[in-house]
Amino acid sequence: MASNLESKSASKATAKLYLNDELADVHFVFGSDDVVEKVPANKVILASLSPVFYAMFYGDLKEGAEVKIVDASVEGFKEFLQFFYLYEITLTMKHFETVFRLADKYDILEHIKLCVELLNSNSKVDNICWGYQMALYLEYDALIKLFEISFVKSGEEILATKAFQQCEYDTLRRILALNFPCSEVNVFNACLKWAQNSCEKNGLDAKKGEDIKSQLGDCFKLIRFGAMTIEELYAISKEYTGLFTLEELLDAVSVITIGGYEPKIFKRNSRQLNCKPTCGLCNGNPKPGIFEPYLHRKEWIRANQ
Repeated sequence: MASNLESKSASKATAKLYLNDELADVHFVFGSDDVVEKVPANKVILASLSPVFYAMFYGDLKEGAEVKIVDASVEGFKEFLQFFYLYEITLTMKHFETVFRLADKYDILEHIKLCVELLNSNSKVDNICWGYQMALYLEYDALIKLFEISFVKSGEEILATKAFQQCEYDTLRRILALNFPCSEVNVFNACLKWAQNSCEKNGLDAKKGEDIKSQLGDCFKLIRFGAMTIEELYAISKEYTGLFTLEELLDAVSVITIGGYEPKIFKRNSRQLNCKPTCGLCNGNPKPGIFEPYLHRKEWIRANQ
């Protein structure tokens, strides 16, 4: 008669192999020729969980004893390796994106699931932008919707975070396509900080309208200048010379001042909630008022969850 027993010996053995240089048979190499750091690992353990590692180490084109890594930091890669060796792992938010992308690159579904669980449990305002970015990267529809609802709850606060200023261009474009309660001037100011941050990275003048606009690219036209007041538009155009072409400025002014004018470039409508017809407060047509925006937001969240 067979009996089922629990043994922790195997997990203890693999734990001892984690970052163990003496027992490693492969090293991941980071850095240039001048400053090189090597991270030890074991081919059979990596290959047992990852089909990509299996192909690398046991396929037709086998890797040697050293593998160059150029798309991850040393510390981020070490955190990623925990999944292969340790029963209890520790992930930091600092290296989360690196770990997430490595799990996707090396096709380890279980690791991706754990990362998603961590995203769900850490959906604080400061984390929402990069969490949304990861959800978009993974094309995880349920998680994308979860973070988009977060914008409805806390849109202005999210735009003020450092994570928004540092998000990827495609993430910025997706955010600007969303409807959430926020002044369009505040949307512009957030995009301005994003563009200025990008200017500094690329050696451009963060105060020049032309350079700011060059970093925003097509996202510039997703800012709804037509939803601003004429005073707000004038203040922006005056402070950032070169931000608008004459055609763009005329279009924005016409949208604001001429009723019935058909916008050619900039949208007229504000970022009001794109409510479902089932909304009990507005029947799909939110109305302005003192308390309505707050109450409508709560109803929208309830209807979309």
